[in-house]
Amino acid sequence: MPTHHRLRGLARFALLAGAALALGACARTVVENRLETTYEPGDMTAELDFWHNLPGRSAVTNDEGLHGVLLFAKGEDTTGSYEARVERLKEMGWLPSGFDEPPDLAMQRGVLAKALAHMLDIEGGVMYSITNKHPRYATRELVYLGLLGHGTEQQVISGVDYVGAFSKAQDYMLLRDLGELRARPDAVRRVPVREDVRTPFRDADTGADEAHDPGDAPERIPDEAR
Repeated sequence: MPTHHRLRGLARFALLAGAALALGACARTVVENRLETTYEPGDMTAELDFWHNLPGRSAVTNDEGLHGVLLFAKGEDTTGSYEARVERLKEMGWLPSGFDEPPDLAMQRGVLAKALAHMLDIEGGVMYSITNKHPRYATRELVYLGLLGHGTEQQVISGVDYVGAFSKAQDYMLLRDLGELRARPDAVRRVPVREDVRTPFRDADTGADEAHDPGDAPERIPDEAR
């Protein structure tokens, strides 16, 4: 075979291999054996079981993730189904209007970041504001604040990181309510765990702090440069 034909064949193979790798990298995991999310509101045993089992999940499903968002924000989830859960969060503006993913698909970090950004009423940069806390910019904002570990909005979130994000969100709210956050914007990274606050996040040994050191959060940079 002439050299130029051989090179052309190698180039074609490289393109096909690259496309296959790209498709694999974008593939999302379908998670089997989802945790129970349709138990009766107020069933504390079922709710504690839900939170305590999350850290052992290699990936959190959309169903589990959105159930946890409502539990944390409202104190209970009265929707009763995944479809109703999605509709409720869309009405609240915490989910993109075009969100139509199945319940057993692994949740992306950006979906959680947008919900948390709305829940915590976080102020951010220009693009973050004009896009109504788009998952991309919400993820970057939460990474900056130390509420999420480093990563993109398209990556799936593990149970450890999911519970860790809510634990840090709780600290963020406590500091904000005490008026400390405005004076010390980095305080959320240094505040000690309050032992007098009992929540599922305090009882569960998630290892989230070891997984991501909030002290490594990047310095704030303009949205357009991110």
